[in-house]
Amino acid sequence: MKLLSVAVVAGMFLAAATGTTTTPTTAFLATTTITTTTTTTTTTTTAAAAATAPSTTTTTTTPPPPTTATATAEAGNSGSSATTTVALTTTSANDNGNNNNNHNNDNNNNDNNNNNNDNNHSSNNIQSKKLTCADGPCHTIRILHLSDTHTLHNTIEDKFPMPAADILIHTGDFTNFGTDAEFESANKWLGMLKPRYKHILALTGNHDWITPVKIPRTWSAGGDYFKSRLSNAKLLLHDEVTVMGLRIFGSSWKGNQHGGRPTGFGTIPSELDILITHGPPFGVFDWCGAGNWGGSDELRKDVEQTSPTVHLFGHVHEQRGVWQRDGASGRYLGGVEYELVPGSGRPFATPGPPPKSYPSQLISNNAMMNHPGHEGWKPARIAGPARLIIAKLIDGRWHFHACGSSAVKSTEGCDE
Repeated sequence: MKLLSVAVVAGMFLAAATGTTTTPTTAFLATTTITTTTTTTTTTTTAAAAATAPSTTTTTTTPPPPTTATATAEAGNSGSSATTTVALTTTSANDNGNNNNNHNNDNNNNDNNNNNNDNNHSSNNIQSKKLTCADGPCHTIRILHLSDTHTLHNTIEDKFPMPAADILIHTGDFTNFGTDAEFESANKWLGMLKPRYKHILALTGNHDWITPVKIPRTWSAGGDYFKSRLSNAKLLLHDEVTVMGLRIFGSSWKGNQHGGRPTGFGTIPSELDILITHGPPFGVFDWCGAGNWGGSDELRKDVEQTSPTVHLFGHVHEQRGVWQRDGASGRYLGGVEYELVPGSGRPFATPGPPPKSYPSQLISNNAMMNHPGHEGWKPARIAGPARLIIAKLIDGRWHFHACGSSAVKSTEGCDE
């Protein structure tokens, strides 16, 4: 696939955000509970190239970023706490029904397993009981994190082959402008990936809203407009799903959010295994060179209050990187991986890791496209690989580590 021209990239990052549109009052909600059983065949491919070893810089100043195009319409109550959280259970054929028992171990009567399924998503008791799992794939789960591919999806594996995984998660910005043609191409690509990945989860990003924000039906309560355009993935609007025993909550971008300091995430459940958003919390992988950009104060507060074990996002291209908590010291290791000059060994600056008190075990910004504005408007390209993350059930608790990073001491499961 031909890379974007400088003119197109410039338009993508500099499109004016001053226009106004009529504001629909319908909240952008997900309102349906679904149970899906999926049977697929996984094809193993070569492992992704390891990301450049990150390092942390604290005070370097780079040119300020161009203004990222963002949608401008308001979504009424779309970000309010009234947003409905929906639980969807996705079970692969290899799970053998064991996920029904993951959060109900106090009940030892196997005859009640099916009845327990309705209670799996109660936020009041999910984390109060240790998980158990029969021998099988939910002991070790491979997760592949992608973000901000911006129509370059068909070029990813030209340089960075995508490894085998159980769950593929894309945290938004499939497109540059959210046009039907761009979505059609992205959805076709997702369809080609379905035989390789048992579960595909996705969010919308701010660029996915640039054209749709002006179309009233995009604000429908069920999100059918976007679901139809990404039909080969499970699109999470503001939903919780349980996949292979992992509690995952996704909050898609909504057209009323501001690219520089987003708000309107609504209620996020407590003690998730994985939280996925398009953008970062404030102060975490949101440094643009002249200050913080793209991080949300509201989301930072939500993360500190709800304590997700893993947080996956993108949005801030020059901050692609990973923070991994060191089990011995409790400190975060890692940092930014994105380099203005590929192979230079000089990653883009970032203020530093979150404090020890920050709740997450693993934090991944994997905005995969480069930042053309910081590179003198060089052509858009995929600058880094999809990030492979290993989830392992140890003593009834999920533990996560990212592959291909010098911050990670354990490589167990990375080369399978």
